[in-house]
Amino acid sequence: MLLGILICASLFQGGWEALPNAPLAEEGLRLAANPSEKVILRLQDSRYWYQQPATSIWTGKAWKRVPSLPVAGRQEQVLAYDPVNKGLLLFGGARNPINHWDSFLNDTWLWKGGKWTLLGPLQSPSPRYYNSYATDTLRKRIVCWDGGDGTVKIGRHFPHEVWEWDGKTWHLIRTKTFPVDRWKGAMTFDPVSGETLLFGGTTGFFYASVHLNDLWAWDGKTWKEIKRGPEVPWPSKRGWRQQFIYFPKLKKCLLIGGANVDKNTTKFKYYTDTWAWDGKTQTWSLLHPSGSIPGFPTLIDSVAIDPVTQNLVLVGREEQKTPLLDEPHQTWIHDGKTWKRATTDPRYPRRLMSVAWDPQGDRYLGINGIFTYENERNYVQIETWEFRHGKGWRRLQGPAMKRMREVGYHLVSHEASGTMLLMRQEGSKGATFLWDEAKRQWVLEPRTLPGVVAAQNRTCYDSKLQAVTFFGFDRYIYRWTPARGWVKDPKARIPIKFSGSWQWDGAVAYDRLRDRFVRVRTRSLAPFWENWEWDRKTWRWIPGLPGVQKKGVDTPFLVSIPELGGLVFVGGVHSNIVNVWWGNHEVFLWNGKSWNELKWARFPDFDPVFELKPRRIFFDYSRRELVTFSIIMRAYAGLRLRLGGLVGQPNFTRPGGSFSLALQEPQNAGDVFALAFSLDSWPGLPFLDAKGRLRRVPLAADALFQQSLGWGMLGVLDSKGQAKISIPVPAQKDLAGLDFYGAAILVSAKGVLKVSNELHLHVLR
Repeated sequence: MLLGILICASLFQGGWEALPNAPLAEEGLRLAANPSEKVILRLQDSRYWYQQPATSIWTGKAWKRVPSLPVAGRQEQVLAYDPVNKGLLLFGGARNPINHWDSFLNDTWLWKGGKWTLLGPLQSPSPRYYNSYATDTLRKRIVCWDGGDGTVKIGRHFPHEVWEWDGKTWHLIRTKTFPVDRWKGAMTFDPVSGETLLFGGTTGFFYASVHLNDLWAWDGKTWKEIKRGPEVPWPSKRGWRQQFIYFPKLKKCLLIGGANVDKNTTKFKYYTDTWAWDGKTQTWSLLHPSGSIPGFPTLIDSVAIDPVTQNLVLVGREEQKTPLLDEPHQTWIHDGKTWKRATTDPRYPRRLMSVAWDPQGDRYLGINGIFTYENERNYVQIETWEFRHGKGWRRLQGPAMKRMREVGYHLVSHEASGTMLLMRQEGSKGATFLWDEAKRQWVLEPRTLPGVVAAQNRTCYDSKLQAVTFFGFDRYIYRWTPARGWVKDPKARIPIKFSGSWQWDGAVAYDRLRDRFVRVRTRSLAPFWENWEWDRKTWRWIPGLPGVQKKGVDTPFLVSIPELGGLVFVGGVHSNIVNVWWGNHEVFLWNGKSWNELKWARFPDFDPVFELKPRRIFFDYSRRELVTFSIIMRAYAGLRLRLGGLVGQPNFTRPGGSFSLALQEPQNAGDVFALAFSLDSWPGLPFLDAKGRLRRVPLAADALFQQSLGWGMLGVLDSKGQAKISIPVPAQKDLAGLDFYGAAILVSAKGVLKVSNELHLHVLR
């Protein structure tokens, strides 16, 4: 089926990317339909500039991830169909750099054929965000009105300006009559009347005190207000979240939902009603009153028309029940008669207290904290979740272990046996629990010692002794094995001491390659920068990290990556600036002699809110990738950094098109590789490579996999270990909707050397 592979040299840029099957973790989003390509794009509103916005497309049944916008994140940007270029246009938006006021953008992008292209118009609006925009399909122009260049609620607005995009450049139209400036005005184009309509929004002090329900029409030259007649139905005032869109099945413009502030209670009031505007009779009619559709989302993010079914697609969610913890997004469909819920984004642990990698089970185990306030006391219960590649998160155990909120937890894996340990700390007391997979519950480990408590930065796995190792506050070393439980090593006393107490606020890790334990302490207020290495006999001082010691950081991550030749140091929090994530996130490699920066592995910046930082970072040596999960799955849910691998550019096409793939394996220049494909990604095929190490082909042995091995899709990596692959797809309609997976297998005369990551490929409708 996928014959005719073409292979040639190509440059490839790596970097951290969204972890497949991890939740989207969106605070807000925008939808836009491209009728030319018969697709709906879902673009994450990225509140902070460090976020690369998550992007997905609607298949008719579910959302599928596609390559993200290749620039820093933004929110409140224009995203609309460009009928001239037959793509989706993105313009401007606002973003919030850490510790700064909002900044604003005025770049213009086109999304077409699965790729983002930066356009260069002759003129553009000044940097600003927009909430009021629509595509005039008769004049083939995108109409943008007002906008702002202050913070989201404060700043200069431009009510006298209408900017229109004609497919090549932007045109400014100034008008003498115009609506009052506002925030969150909803706009759509009505082909019945041939006018662009504007409804509601909020204005007044801080653009939040006066809610509107006025209706205006733009004909391409002038504004006119459509005034409400006496005793006629009319939507109530709503300041934000109202959605306005033309629905071809009803030949009317629908106004859906919205919110304002109740003047009597000063609380938010959310609408779940649906109104219809008839452009022919110039009247409103109420289709669905608020509360008439059970479970309808109160917070509506965006709407679009499905170009395939002509149904109306809406994405929204319920009101936030706990600060920082957003409810999952729901997708609803209106078929011309009523609303029906189509799907809900996967649920996931939203506040990770700890997470650990289980290489034996090829999964991640996570502890989700559920926080409550009862009888003037704070309590926490834990849920146990697992994350599997190709499957996402699944809850294994419901709320358990109700304790006071001051309790701390740390998960760690005994990698050789697959035993998962949960270490708990309450004050100076500790306890250890073992995961019972059959009963799906935590069981108390009786073989424990008083000095063992939960401490992430003091615990690591010793692969040589096959023991979980804990560096105690009493300066003793403790080890846990399945045979003996916790045992204190009386000979391995830690001699490092300052001011009468042993300091430990950095990180420790076991270097699998060199059989050493490395301890890094990076506080700027420490007497000096003490970094140490232990060979099981002697502690020796090692140099500090270049540049990092000038800032000082807490809670960094230290990860052993034998393939790179040592330990990798990632991230941290400024110890001399409260609640600020490390600004640049340099990544350094310790090779036993010196620290070297890995610029290609630079970690994304994060929110000043401490809970949005990564919980832990792991190296999955079977898939050859660094993996991390956020404490609060809001700004992002999961990230990975692949050490070379297979990438789609993009990873989807249509019948008659082709997949463009890039492969990078810099350590295997000149080696031969074969491509394999599968209809499933789980559980993967374990094997031993040429050096006897356990690896995993991230594919399943189905019929497609067996056939692909016989297709002879072979290639040779160039002198830089890179290759570009083009895979044509036959122009057969029955291939539309096909999802499958691909991986590259590197081989030599000695056998299989390694395998790349898996790549999810889509053949669109």
